[in-house]
Amino acid sequence: MEGEQSSQTSQQIWLKVNGVVFICLPFLAYYVKVGLTWHDAGAPLTISDLKFHPYYNMIIMLYFVMGPYLIFQVSPDPSKHKVLLSYLIYGMCFAHGIIATLAVFAHFEPMGYYGPSVFGDIPETWHGLNNWDKLLLACPTWFTLGFINLFFAKKDLDSFLLPWQVVTATAGETPPLSSQQIWLKIFGPVLMGIVCVAYGMKFGVTWHDAGAPFTISDIKFHPYYNMIIILYTVVGFYALQLSADPSQGKSLLSFIIYGMGFGHALIATIAVFAHFEPMGYFGPSVFGDIPETWLGLNNWDKLLTAIPTWSTIGFGNLFFAKKDLGSYLLPWDELQAQSYKQLPKDAIKSEAQRESTGDATPRAS
Repeated sequence: MEGEQSSQTSQQIWLKVNGVVFICLPFLAYYVKVGLTWHDAGAPLTISDLKFHPYYNMIIMLYFVMGPYLIFQVSPDPSKHKVLLSYLIYGMCFAHGIIATLAVFAHFEPMGYYGPSVFGDIPETWHGLNNWDKLLLACPTWFTLGFINLFFAKKDLDSFLLPWQVVTATAGETPPLSSQQIWLKIFGPVLMGIVCVAYGMKFGVTWHDAGAPFTISDIKFHPYYNMIIILYTVVGFYALQLSADPSQGKSLLSFIIYGMGFGHALIATIAVFAHFEPMGYFGPSVFGDIPETWLGLNNWDKLLTAIPTWSTIGFGNLFFAKKDLGSYLLPWDELQAQSYKQLPKDAIKSEAQRESTGDATPRAS
């Protein structure tokens, strides 16, 4: 029957399932625990002795926010959200999976739960590996989600959505760069180099003792921190790609604003006032003696750098989205990709050129 809505594709159905999985991730992460958490979050399959971790909450928040985007924005028409889908596959799945797998073999201190459980006695190491249990659940999860999304992208969109292929530069005469395009050309490379800031500055940024600020001789890595960093590093590449035409990735820009910007800042701010154990560097430094607490706050230094940084990411991208795309890119707005419309002066110029060559089409009166 004409006008009848066609049945959903396998990709559309999968994206709804994937979105629900992400929305349920906070419960899964803090309930299952073994095989997922890199810190001692309490005994598996219990919620009576939960132990939260600021890094873990920040990671979970990013995936939780992505869930509604997949369900309500992307699944109705995945072809209009190729940039977001590409980032989901190569950033939030494959890159995360690789960093997590490397962390298992990097012999970080065992941080998950070990000892008696409903699964029996959980050993601290297995075949010489700390955090071996992540090879059973966390690492396979990210790779599985990545390959499933890749499969459906190729099946239904006929593309592997490679990061350097999802944004098409505007053909023909190129108009002057907009302020948003210039911002993305700056913002993207800054995020791509965030690891240097994260492990260079340290003070005001890291929630664990990563070593003294502005030194690299005693860097102390943290698996959670590395996972957060890789998510922002990869999205920096996509931001740089979008500088060719931001309108082609409105859903990803929206996620950057409300998830990676405001959402991250909110979770980090709550963490400061939740009185987690001080985990950053405290003591002698190039800044003088750094106190462990200030005005009764642990991790007070994040109010100086980390939280303003995520807020700036949100407000900066929000400002340029409104200025040049005419929208705040709210998560419930219409965020389908569309190319820039031809500027009026270019339209007039093109019409004049056609008339001069005798190709102009008569106008209807």
